[in-house]
Amino acid sequence: MNLNPNMSRLFKFTPVLILALTLFSCDDNDLMDQQTDFSTVPDAPDTSDAERIEKDNGLVIYIIEEGDGEFKASDRDQVLIRYTMRSLSNGEMEIHDSTWANDETSPTELNLATAIFGVRQGMQGMREGGERVLIIPPELAYEGQDEEFADDTLHFHVELEQVLDN
Repeated sequence: MNLNPNMSRLFKFTPVLILALTLFSCDDNDLMDQQTDFSTVPDAPDTSDAERIEKDNGLVIYIIEEGDGEFKASDRDQVLIRYTMRSLSNGEMEIHDSTWANDETSPTELNLATAIFGVRQGMQGMREGGERVLIIPPELAYEGQDEEFADDTLHFHVELEQVLDN
């Protein structure tokens, strides 16, 4: 079937037009109402029997699982991790971010050289397969930055899946 040039152009731009109309039909309130589902995030691990290391700068490291992987993380490695970031808010631990959110099962890639200092220092020497809880004071996290939890002590539950570069 031969279409005249005007009809041909119309068919080419129809998908773009539909996408634009869909995007413009959503107002900001629709996007704001979409919340992250943390119901699939595992509970924070019990640290009562874990090895506890306290650094001079206030960082506390609980070693839940030592790990048995061949490689250990250094402060400049690219790694695959699963994590949950919590902070104490109104007397309860509140989840701010997690790789398990929205029923996700995949780890995320992290460049330790660009991570907040508490995570970078807390993961040093961690073996693949290891699991730690890092209690990070504000001065080792987002202090001085325009973050909603800049004054909070953060609780990171971290599982190291793989060190990607050595």
